[in-house]
Amino acid sequence: MKLSHVFEALLIFGVVLLFNYIVDSEELFYFNTPINIYLYTLAIIALFYGFLTAFIFYLLYFAGEYLYYADVNLYTLSHYFIFLFIFSEFMYFWNKRIEKLKEENRYFKSRVENLGTAYYLLKTSHDELEKSYILKPFSIREILREIHELTKVSPQESVKLFLTLLKKLFKIEKATLFFKEGDRFVLKGFIGEKESLDTDDILVKSSLEHYTMTHVVNMHNQQSHYLAVIPIVSLEDELKGLFVIKEMPFFSLTKDNLITTSLLLTYFVNSIHVIQQFKNYAIDATMAHEISKLQFLSQRYKVSNHLIIFYIQNEIEKIKIEKLLRGVDISFEYQEKLVVLLPFTPSVGVVKFVDKVTQDMEIKHHIFDLSQDGLEDIQKVLDESPLH
Repeated sequence: MKLSHVFEALLIFGVVLLFNYIVDSEELFYFNTPINIYLYTLAIIALFYGFLTAFIFYLLYFAGEYLYYADVNLYTLSHYFIFLFIFSEFMYFWNKRIEKLKEENRYFKSRVENLGTAYYLLKTSHDELEKSYILKPFSIREILREIHELTKVSPQESVKLFLTLLKKLFKIEKATLFFKEGDRFVLKGFIGEKESLDTDDILVKSSLEHYTMTHVVNMHNQQSHYLAVIPIVSLEDELKGLFVIKEMPFFSLTKDNLITTSLLLTYFVNSIHVIQQFKNYAIDATMAHEISKLQFLSQRYKVSNHLIIFYIQNEIEKIKIEKLLRGVDISFEYQEKLVVLLPFTPSVGVVKFVDKVTQDMEIKHHIFDLSQDGLEDIQKVLDESPLH
């Protein structure tokens, strides 16, 4: 309960008390009347703030009634407490339901954004191959693979190598990369010359306000020290840093290049964050991160999420299983095992899926309920042989 809620409860009680005093000072607390404005106010507070804040209002009312009449109506005392409990419970369960749906939507949103990013990168790669295969033959797929390799070295060295890659790809002459640490932006790497961040610059302000890329084309007769400012946002929509471009050739300063740079930056920073977070696990960090998110949803909001390990013997078994997957399902290989992640799937759905798999072939499997099993349990089974 916030302190501001307590002050608001006191203020509301004072306003209602003053209103009743002006209207009818004889019935200041409605001691003998069937209709009581305090009950409706109590209901509103309980539904809006919850039990504790409403209980403070409840105590204020009956304390005031006792001081004013030297008596308390015990029937009203118990009757109002029952109402207080009912309204508070309704508010609690309603808010839990809303919070659960928000988390589910946030997960689906992250999956859709990841698929959208992958689609755009594929389209950009195809366009680049068509437009400049002779002069500058590269594909986004190769770049992403190279970035993935960069994240395996130390963070400081990976930043340096990544900026060198951006310089080579987009002819950037002068730029700086800042990571957000608390309320400050800390310089992590640069191209050309090292410079501090001007947080009062119009492009920087606009980028920080809207979490969107800004460049000189967006300027309307306003001056800026930079050509473009690109915010780096995590998978949880949290600002992780800024990439500030000060000098690059005019012909390279295109919207497509800036969007591609933004996507590569986001991919790189998120990859570093995920790898650092799950570096102690042998399985791929991206998959460990996905399992961790679903485990959180299972344990916090009782959402049914399951993971199945299939001990495959050949590529045909793998293909048959993957054909049965839905669009939201995820699969990956680990030491001759196929791991299938089934988000938002109850136990009945898992049994049906396994039945479909085992209908045509005999294959050993291990099922995990993510509300009970964690990454350590999954890793332990992954490292075991099928005989165990």
